[in-house]
Order: sequence, then C-alpha cells, then structure tokens
Amino acid sequence: MAEATPAQPAQFRGTGQLPGHWGDQVLASGVSTAFLAAAAFAPAAALTALFVIQVRPSDLERLRGGGRPGP
Repeated sequence: MAEATPAQPAQFRGTGQLPGHWGDQVLASGVSTAFLAAAAFAPAAALTALFVIQVRPSDLERLRGGGRPGP
C-alpha cells in the first residue's frame, strides 16, 4: 500500500478488503511460499521413510498368515 493513492487506504480501512489486483498478488505470493515449503519438506519425508521404516522378511511372512506370532 506504499504506492496507493490516498483514497485506496481509506477504502481498505472501511471495507477491510484489498483491491482485486492486490489481493491476487498476495494470494499468489502465499501459494508460492507454501509450494516452496512443501518442496523443501518432501525430500526430508522421503529420506525419513527410507531410513526409518524397515520391513523384515519375518514381518512379511506374519502378514501373509504364516510363521509364529511374535512380539
């Protein structure tokens, strides 16, 4: 709003809504930031799943109904 005409801040104070073209820019900025955060967390989630989740052959056998029950 630094480049706004004097009437535009007054309108914003009265309505509480940004003019359409500014609202679109704010929305685009928010979506872009959220996408970057998701892109940063995706590799971390993939690495966590790869190294933390471990399935042993005995687990698979138990899921198929064979083998003895264990702890």
